[in-house]
Amino acid sequence: TLMETDVMKLKLFLSAAAVMLAMQLSAKVTLAPVFTDNMVLQQKTEVKFWGKAVPNRKVTVNTSWNGAVYTAMSDSEGSWSLYVDTPSAGGPYTISLADGKEKTVLENVLVGEVWICSGQSNMEMKMGDKVIGWEEDLAGSSKYKNVRLLHVDFNVSPAPMDDFKTVGDGWEECGPENLMDFSATAFYFGSCLN
Repeated sequence: TLMETDVMKLKLFLSAAAVMLAMQLSAKVTLAPVFTDNMVLQQKTEVKFWGKAVPNRKVTVNTSWNGAVYTAMSDSEGSWSLYVDTPSAGGPYTISLADGKEKTVLENVLVGEVWICSGQSNMEMKMGDKVIGWEEDLAGSSKYKNVRLLHVDFNVSPAPMDDFKTVGDGWEECGPENLMDFSATAFYFGSCLN
């Protein structure tokens, strides 16, 4: 009957709403892809953090280098942002984020100099493309653990973008296990600065 169908629709709607509410209440704070374990933050400045959380929820960020707690409120769509003060170069540190529920912790964070390496084929060429001297550099690469790389994937857009994808799992430490994926130019530049 019509009434049974309406009751069934109402039950289905309420069940879906309950599942969505439960998912929101247990949601973890997420960050833009630039914020991962092993990242490097620019020293002696205010660094902007941003991401998503449950809508209209207080987000806290704790930094291990100074024990400070920074807070922001997520908006009605769950977006939030705040600024964190960074010290002089050092680390490794941890950064904890929470919205009152589940906590996210970023490990092995360094504070230092951040350089953007951009270009075409000269910047795209990897150490794995067997540049001259790659064997020697691979063998000695563990001494450059403070050199990190975040490889942003190709994406063409006619308008500004809020997000991007990375190649790999985010920031990578320099070392024999992943040096072959580093941009050769970026590695040599970073190792000279280091």
